[in-house]
Amino acid sequence: LQPRSVFSHLRCRSYEQPQPQAVQASLLGGLTLAGPALDAGLGSVFNVLHHPSDGRTLLAMYERRALARWDFRVGGGRPVFVNRNAHEDCVNVAAFLGGGDCVFATGCDSGQCRVWDLRRPGRPLAVLSTEAGCIKNLECAPASQLLMVSGFRSQLIFYDTGTLRLSDSCPAWSTSQLMRARLHPDSNRLVLAYRSFLVLIDRFDPETLASDLPDFQPDAWLTDALDEEASDVHIQTALLALQRRVSDSSEGLSRNLASLVHSGFNDRPDTEEVSLSSLCLHPSGCLVASRGFAIDLSQPWRLSQLLAGPAPVSCSTYLHWLQPGAAGSTLIGQFEEPIAARQIIKEISFSGCRRFLASPFARGVRLFANGRLDWLERTGSEPVRPVATVLGTGSSVVTTDFSPVHELQLAVGTTGGAVHLVEPRF
Repeated sequence: LQPRSVFSHLRCRSYEQPQPQAVQASLLGGLTLAGPALDAGLGSVFNVLHHPSDGRTLLAMYERRALARWDFRVGGGRPVFVNRNAHEDCVNVAAFLGGGDCVFATGCDSGQCRVWDLRRPGRPLAVLSTEAGCIKNLECAPASQLLMVSGFRSQLIFYDTGTLRLSDSCPAWSTSQLMRARLHPDSNRLVLAYRSFLVLIDRFDPETLASDLPDFQPDAWLTDALDEEASDVHIQTALLALQRRVSDSSEGLSRNLASLVHSGFNDRPDTEEVSLSSLCLHPSGCLVASRGFAIDLSQPWRLSQLLAGPAPVSCSTYLHWLQPGAAGSTLIGQFEEPIAARQIIKEISFSGCRRFLASPFARGVRLFANGRLDWLERTGSEPVRPVATVLGTGSSVVTTDFSPVHELQLAVGTTGGAVHLVEPRF
């Protein structure tokens, strides 16, 4: 389908406090609209999250330690609640814990996780002081009443959502150089993002993960393999060696079956250091999207880079089809992204209707789909490609999240502190 036949209308609905700010929304082909924007005046928006069942509540997590909540039943676009001291550091992520759908957790850079109730949001229900480092993922498994916390210290830590204490049955699991982790909604699959590759753990069992994979260090294994191989062929040869070692780590197991998922970043030059910084799992569990950047280590750093970190030389989004039974993966899409807001991680998301992927695109967001708009029918389908682009958010888009109820309502957060609501329509 051509872009114009995919969408007959694109509406950008947004609000701002206190002054309206024009927003231009454009479809590939030229349709543009304008509107105001949601803004709580709390710095960069690091993450946004819709309520998992009613879609009327939206949470926004901010750089300046704040947490804001909007209720779309209340007009004017003003947040119904703002906690300016929700954490002691940047608030990165949130997750609803299931059950009554009123309790949710937030995580911050200091490694602290706090649990809140939407009905009484002024004070946390519990404060969980983890050893996860900078918390970037909170994953909830309602069936087993578990909250999985992960950060940049390469640990997965499990909490009981009933007692809000460390799980007695699921010990913490340590690995090396873990960047991100995503758990499938039915909890049978776990996808791990390391610096330059992904690992799929099929038949995931948190109770035995630490004992099944006690010394799982794939990033260190890849480094060892690279050191041993000849320079002209060492990248692909080292990856094959890593693939074998990852698979061998779960040999003889009936659960926690590990397999390597190749990334396009595996083929970067030796002079570039790569990092997969964002990870998203399709609701079906059969498709994973990742986004990362590469840094050229051969170029001298300027003083500003020494203070803030080196500038990336490229940024890409990858789509992998995960084969059943932990048999491997197939790369079905690779897209170059503009380099904007370089020091901030960009969050990607799949729609609840399973047909679209949203990825930050400079001062806007792009939507991807295949021609048949059906991710599950991979065989014989048209290639994945951008089908819509929304521009004009005023500052770089950092995070995206689809509404679980309104099929194509998409919330995006920006470095300028605004939250925009976009609704592509057929």
